Amino acid sequence: DIVGPIVNGGIGTALLAFAELMASSGADVTVMYPSDYSETLPITAHIELFRNKGISFESLFASETGKELSYLVYQWLRKQDPFDVIHYHDWQGLGYWTAVAKHQGLAFHDTTLVCQVHGQTYWHMH
Repeated sequence: DIVGPIVNGGIGTALLAFAELMASSGADVTVMYPSDYSETLPITAHIELFRNKGISFESLFASETGKELSYLVYQWLRKQDPFDVIHYHDWQGLGYWTAVAKHQGLAFHDTTLVCQVHGQTYWHMH
């Protein structure tokens, strides 16, 4: 969930603002948006729009959800040059397999993981 392919407020707005702030301060920022879902333009158009903001926008163009999508993200992250920080949101457990791998000492040894919490289960269900 990030503003661009998704039209909303909440976590998507917060994550876009954070990415833009980090990029404007000179940090190398990569947004991994693994889904093929967009409420606006095709994902390929967002790659260019984010590039114009100084942000690398990557996608797996995946239609999987939940655990399967989380695992695809983990596999993608393992193949990249190590990131200093991986910042992900809590929605649908997208960072689950990445966090498990770090906890078990399998990957991301020198990477800080940050989970941006937004809506707890109780709030979401009610």
